[in-house]
Amino acid sequence: MTKEFGLDLVGLDQIERKLGKLQRTVVEHGALKAGAMDIKGTMQKYAPAPATNYPPNPKGYERGHGMHGRRKTSQALGKRWFVKTADATRDTIGIIIGNVARYAVWVHGDTQASFHKRHGWRKLEDVAKREIPKIRQKMARVFREIIRSKA
Repeated sequence: MTKEFGLDLVGLDQIERKLGKLQRTVVEHGALKAGAMDIKGTMQKYAPAPATNYPPNPKGYERGHGMHGRRKTSQALGKRWFVKTADATRDTIGIIIGNVARYAVWVHGDTQASFHKRHGWRKLEDVAKREIPKIRQKMARVFREIIRSKA
């Protein structure tokens, strides 16, 4: 399961004039990746475990293992998140956030199962929509500092 997000970045032309094209690319990718890592960190947090995840429910699901009494089937959902940059245009760069666990789409994706929502699992799209304005603010602050710096 992957989702691509793009951000329109303000101030990149000024950064390029100040630092050059290569440094502009380094700054924009670094800033965006840092923001994406914030989203990844939020997504890695597990929802509270329902009572059925704990003994004495011998037929229930155990986090990090799978169904009681069976071989281990867990794919460690929280550890399977990744972030990478996507193709860029002149004024927009993209970031891809995803999870390679086979069942991630039903836990965090657009086809989230209703019981996962009831148990508090967050959809990637919802977290990103909430976090992207904060990322833009952080990036704008960093860009202003770079543009104002004497170097």
